[in-house]
Amino acid sequence: MFTRASSDATCGGFQSRCGGVVQTKLEKLGDEFGLLLPKELIEACGFGSEVTVTVQGHQLVVSAKPHPARQGWAEAMDAIPQEVIDRDWAELGDFREAPHEWDAADWHWPGTA
Repeated sequence: MFTRASSDATCGGFQSRCGGVVQTKLEKLGDEFGLLLPKELIEACGFGSEVTVTVQGHQLVVSAKPHPARQGWAEAMDAIPQEVIDRDWAELGDFREAPHEWDAADWHWPGTA
């Protein structure tokens, strides 16, 4: 059974429905423990099948699993108008063409030479 208390915390639109705090029991699952949370809270917070749990003082903070590095970058690049890309390419021309000390020393990535 869940009991709800008020708080300033929010997750999605969940605060408006329950005050933002859910009281529940720790359930023993073999040698571990689990929290049973309402489905609407899990969905409001954007949780999938995995979450990140961090310890802050004597509190556990549960957050959605971080997205993989560079997730969404291709879509973001596709959304940039070509004229903006062309302008930036022209503005950075001197930087791209500047000689590097590495080039003069015949520098290679480690393990590739």
